[in-house]
Amino acid sequence: MTGAPVPDGADAVQMVEKTRRSADGSLVTILNGARVGENVVLRGSERRPAKVILEPGRYLGPAEVAILAMFGHRQVRVFRRPSVALAATGDEVVEADQVPGPDQIRNSNAPSVSAQLKLLGLEAEYLGILRDDRAEIRRGITEGLRRDVLILTGGVRRRSV
Repeated sequence: MTGAPVPDGADAVQMVEKTRRSADGSLVTILNGARVGENVVLRGSERRPAKVILEPGRYLGPAEVAILAMFGHRQVRVFRRPSVALAATGDEVVEADQVPGPDQIRNSNAPSVSAQLKLLGLEAEYLGILRDDRAEIRRGITEGLRRDVLILTGGVRRRSV
């Protein structure tokens, strides 16, 4: 059976799925023979000495949890990914799909910062563009501070010459 010790003198393990039992159960036919070493895992072979099993900062999915259990770790210290809010500021900023007026620019900073965060495995909640209004900026910052991280990016007002 899976995980059982291999009897002394055995050099392979035959998978039961590759056998057929006779109707009366007295005979077993081996459908595909096992080669030397097949289906045998030597104790301790899962890890080489001084080799890191899981790197710090790695996402722990089902496979990683199985690896931790295999090496005797029932509990480990983990940290959740921080929640992130992102907002652009300024009357001169319009969204990328908008046509900017003569004194406006398209919002390229927020999409760029959002893409950079994705490279770090983080998803930012975009709060939109906060206009140059004290109450609106206060509302946006208050909302953003409900997250672990708040990123504000602003435009630069262009002057007509």
